[in-house]
Amino acid sequence: MTLWPGHLKNGDFQDGFAGWTVCPADRDTLMVRHIDFFAGKWQGRQYSSRYKGVPQSVRPGNDFALFTCSDRGPNVLRQKIVGLKPGRVYQLTFAISDLATVEKGLKEPVRRKAKPVNIPYLRVSVPGAEEIPELRHVFDDLGKYGKRCVFPNRVVFRAKSSEAEAVFCDWTADGRPGVRAGQGTTLNYIGVSQYYHKDEVQLEKLRKLTQEAKDMVRD
Repeated sequence: MTLWPGHLKNGDFQDGFAGWTVCPADRDTLMVRHIDFFAGKWQGRQYSSRYKGVPQSVRPGNDFALFTCSDRGPNVLRQKIVGLKPGRVYQLTFAISDLATVEKGLKEPVRRKAKPVNIPYLRVSVPGAEEIPELRHVFDDLGKYGKRCVFPNRVVFRAKSSEAEAVFCDWTADGRPGVRAGQGTTLNYIGVSQYYHKDEVQLEKLRKLTQEAKDMVRD
C-alpha cells in the first residue's frame, strides 16, 4: 500500500491533523489515534528496504483519523487537493475500517478469523471536480488481509481546475448518521494519483469492468 502525497498531504496522519480542516460533531468525536502494528498486522502493508531496522510500531500507517459517530451532527474532515491538470482523470484512494473489529482482530492469533463487528461508513465527495461515479469502487473482498475488515476505496474524478477538495463525512447525504452513535470508523492511507488510461474508449471499458466487479457475487 503506497501513498501518493503530491496532491494531498499527511494522508496517514503522522503529523496529526496538519493540513486538514477538522469539523467535529462534538468533543472527541473526530481525533487522531495510534495503534501499534495497525498498518502491518491489520492492513497488511509491505514496506520498502529503507524501513529495514525501523520498528513496526513507528512505521507509517499506524496513525489514523477516528470518526466516532454522533447523533448530534456529522463529523467532517476536509483538505484541498492541489496541482491538478484540468481535464485529467485522477483517483482518490483511502482505507476505512470499523474500530471494534480492528481491536478484536488484533487480539486474535489469526487475524482473518475476525469477522466485522460493524460495517464502517464514510461519505466521500470531491467538490470542485467532476466525479466519474461508475468508477467509484470499494475493494471489500480482501481475504488475504482479513475478509470484509479492511475496506480500501477508490473515487475517480476529472479535474475542472488546478484545485479540488477531498471531504469525508460520517453522515449520509440526506442528513442522518451513517452508522449507530458511538461506532468508530478509522480512516487513513489517503492519496491522490493520476488514474491511468490510454484514451476515452479505454475509460469506457474500465467503467464497464468496474460495474462487473460490483455485480460479482461474493461469498
